[in-house]
Amino acid sequence: MDSSSLKPWRPTVFNRFAGLLALCCWLFLACWLIGRLATDRWYWSQFLFWIPTPFAIAGALFGFTLAFRSARDSSIRFRRRSVWLLVVVALFADFLLLENHMFRSANPTPSGLKLVHWNMSQSVNPVPGDILNSRLLELDPDITIMTSPGGWGWDPHLEPLNAGQRPVFIFPIVMLSKLPILQGRQLIADNGVFVGIVQLDATQTLGRPITIYVVDFLSRPTASRMAVADEVHDTLSRMNVPPPDLVVGDMNITRHSASLAHMFPDTADAYDQAGHGYAATFERRFPLFHIDHVLLAPWLHATRYDVVDFSAARHRAQVCWFDTITSDKK
Repeated sequence: MDSSSLKPWRPTVFNRFAGLLALCCWLFLACWLIGRLATDRWYWSQFLFWIPTPFAIAGALFGFTLAFRSARDSSIRFRRRSVWLLVVVALFADFLLLENHMFRSANPTPSGLKLVHWNMSQSVNPVPGDILNSRLLELDPDITIMTSPGGWGWDPHLEPLNAGQRPVFIFPIVMLSKLPILQGRQLIADNGVFVGIVQLDATQTLGRPITIYVVDFLSRPTASRMAVADEVHDTLSRMNVPPPDLVVGDMNITRHSASLAHMFPDTADAYDQAGHGYAATFERRFPLFHIDHVLLAPWLHATRYDVVDFSAARHRAQVCWFDTITSDKK
């Protein structure tokens, strides 16, 4: 027998390095999974929760590529490739079916009221007022909520969106409404956390008035999201205010987080109910995070939810149609 055939297999330097990179890929995916399970329940876990799933998919694809490195025998390489392939497929399924409803069609005939919310904050130039106003008129919403509108000024052409009423100004938010405005005032304005309350008479459409909390939460990454949730929940619980029927705004918190569930319990995300396609709202040009939300009380449900790129500002806008549970006309 040829003695060379008995020579033990030894990994090359490149093979060792590829194995180390594969281990790093596994650790990265473990961080992503821990973040999904823990969400932002703890300060440390919120940073893991913010790992975008596309990054996890890229890490898994890189790990799959590394699985083709040489091994002691072909069965080891086959097992490596099989495991990594299963991980890639699972991540794609999670991203396309669970995190985003990529194969859900938009409801062509949504019922109820139409709401538009857009955070207009920007890093360079403000949105020209005529462009903003023309886009709002095209959408023709029943309720219009603008966060950080900057130099926006009232345009008489927007009168159809406000039914002869004065716009509601609750720093840093402006609201227009075709429905009669019963009241609007600030509830919280502290340390970058803003919560306002607006009550509208929706009796003709929904059968009763509705209470909307308009919110804008701080964007500082180092701020604990659960601490913000504790502060908002405790402050609101001490106030004699009605619970929200809708919560709308830039929350700087991603969907399915523990902090949102703690802050506004018994509400459901409009995208989960009626959203379709890719749902990230920030950063507008290359969006990875869904941080602008519409949350609904149990007696309401979304009949359609869209994310719209206005080609301006740093956020994409959200458009939501909502109705009562008993008047489901889908």
